Amino acid sequence: MCSSDLVSAVITQQPLADLTSMSAIPLAVDQPQPFQEVYTWKTQTWTKGGRISRSYKDLGTRGDIQVQKNSQNVVPYIGHASWGLDDLSRAALGNVPLPALELQGALRAISEQLNSDNWFGDSAQGISGLYGATGVTTSAVANGVSGSPLWANKTPDEIEADCTELINAVVEAVKGKGALLPNRLALSVASYSKLATTARSQLSSMTILQFVQQALESVGMGGVEITKHPELADNGSGSKWMVLYRYDPQVMGRIMPLAPTFLPPDIESTYITQALHAQGGGLNIRYPVAIQIRTGM
Repeated sequence: MCSSDLVSAVITQQPLADLTSMSAIPLAVDQPQPFQEVYTWKTQTWTKGGRISRSYKDLGTRGDIQVQKNSQNVVPYIGHASWGLDDLSRAALGNVPLPALELQGALRAISEQLNSDNWFGDSAQGISGLYGATGVTTSAVANGVSGSPLWANKTPDEIEADCTELINAVVEAVKGKGALLPNRLALSVASYSKLATTARSQLSSMTILQFVQQALESVGMGGVEITKHPELADNGSGSKWMVLYRYDPQVMGRIMPLAPTFLPPDIESTYITQALHAQGGGLNIRYPVAIQIRTGM
């Protein structure tokens, strides 16, 4: 006789939030070698002296080039997966691929820390992320007529004003330099949904998102991609945030000399351990003027 029970071979995996810094921020223009501890990049500025000569007998002003060094720590990220012969045997009885699941868990843990450091940095390790980075302007959106900055309590006009204020602030900061004009607007998933599903008014079928896209086109930034990221739901103080920036490794890039890599398994009698390591240094931000953040939505 066959059993009346069917035990499914399919294991339903825990749903996990996307880790999006890898898609939101490009790799830096170059990378340190694995096991180097510091990544140093150079920035050049040019200044003009007092005057331009009008006579061939006078050489006039001298253009002055200055090169400044900036540094960022590079640190290891180390974890492991492990299982014993008893764990493996019991898992096999239930058709559970224990080693694969253990390895997935170790990789997830490392990836979450790398992702967090890209977005928020780690001051204890000397790692700078996007939020709170030196030179990046960060400010809170204004309160609405309700006295609250939250988009849930604001009118469509007030939400539009938050977005257009950010656009105008970045355009003014980069002073028309085409190479620095932003091409990405990143929002939390909830903020993106608010823009995409809220009409400008009761008499309009246009959403706030469509209005923002038109506003970007009107200032020559029609190619700006508007993206959504779960990490922007909380800036560490329970506040949503958004960032307008230029997706360009010359502006901002991820430092990752070694992507997550498994080492060979270490087998000791009836116990197996497999280490995983990576190396990263958060972000190098070469042109913070091309990035602005708003919080409090």
